[in-house]
Amino acid sequence: MSFLLAGPGAHERRIRSALPSDQYQVALCPTTSSEVMEGIANHDPLVVILGPDLDKETAFGIADTIDLRHPEVVVVLMAQPTDEIFSRAARSGIREVIAGDSNEELLRTSAAAALEAARRRRNKFVSAVPNATGRVLAVLAPKGGVGKTTVSTNLAVGLAQQDGERTVIVDCDLLFGDVSTALLLNPEQTWYDIAQSLAVPNSTTVKAFLTSHSSGLYALCAPESPLKTEGISPRHLEDTIGLLAQEFANVVVDTAAGLDINTIAAIKHATDIALVCGSERAGAESLRRYISALDELGITEARRFFVLNRADAKVGITNGEIAEIVGMEPSVLLPSDRVVPLAMNQGLPIQTLAPRSGIAKAFRQLAEVVFDEPTDRYARYIS
Repeated sequence: MSFLLAGPGAHERRIRSALPSDQYQVALCPTTSSEVMEGIANHDPLVVILGPDLDKETAFGIADTIDLRHPEVVVVLMAQPTDEIFSRAARSGIREVIAGDSNEELLRTSAAAALEAARRRRNKFVSAVPNATGRVLAVLAPKGGVGKTTVSTNLAVGLAQQDGERTVIVDCDLLFGDVSTALLLNPEQTWYDIAQSLAVPNSTTVKAFLTSHSSGLYALCAPESPLKTEGISPRHLEDTIGLLAQEFANVVVDTAAGLDINTIAAIKHATDIALVCGSERAGAESLRRYISALDELGITEARRFFVLNRADAKVGITNGEIAEIVGMEPSVLLPSDRVVPLAMNQGLPIQTLAPRSGIAKAFRQLAEVVFDEPTDRYARYIS
């Protein structure tokens, strides 16, 4: 399909009549981001036209999502051109802004130019996007302080121990990532260097930005300063993780808490998602809403795991109640253990500091769960 029309249908007939007669169009009315994403998934358009009756903030939100999740698609916005509109459109990846009351000739000319640009972009994109083959496991949490980085780093070490030097951990908490601290790494290259590189990394050269760990694990670390994150774009995250998945069997992605544009980009290649929360009602409620947000964004293909941290805490709510709130049974129950802060403070994996501890056994079993087939999920608790 060539064109997808999005927005309330008051101008649908006029827009359709201006498009090339031999092209197939689809109109969505009313329009939401999720409906447009569904339309793109079902019809694979080259061009999305955001109609003039669409609320501008909604239109820009849709354009942001398309730019992030479908960079091969060209977006045209029908709106009264102003400096503010042009500036915002450029940030959202919109190729062209044309007035909503444009005549049929201008509409036809703009549509044809957008279609030609989309075909060039599609050809370039298909040849440039890495063919990810490894497992990409993203570790997510709606809020901080639930042990997400502890889960990420120890899971990555566990996978490295099981699968040799074929595992990499990627710290996508660009502002305040703790992977290097948790693993006692002193990286010479970080995300900052990838963004500053004059040459576009490929699946071979991207490994030059990694730091090795004594366990056999490799790491791509966050910049040492939050001030060095400005040039790092969501596209850097998405493309780099795809490249690493060409070279490594296991890519563990530690994300920032919440669900911002960088996190969405970081999980674009995810084959598996580990969702982490602790044993408190507020955290479980947040995770339930977080899962709903993933569903609304169409991030539904990755296999999901629920990791319940501090599962043995006696805080007036049972693990069963937590599971009911979240809407998922835990795949792994991690016990509380004083080894956890000790390991983080010393920069050592739990498996190294206390390999016989209950929490170390739990993390080894979490690695096993990741290797299991989807039908073989079960809750495990190590006391």
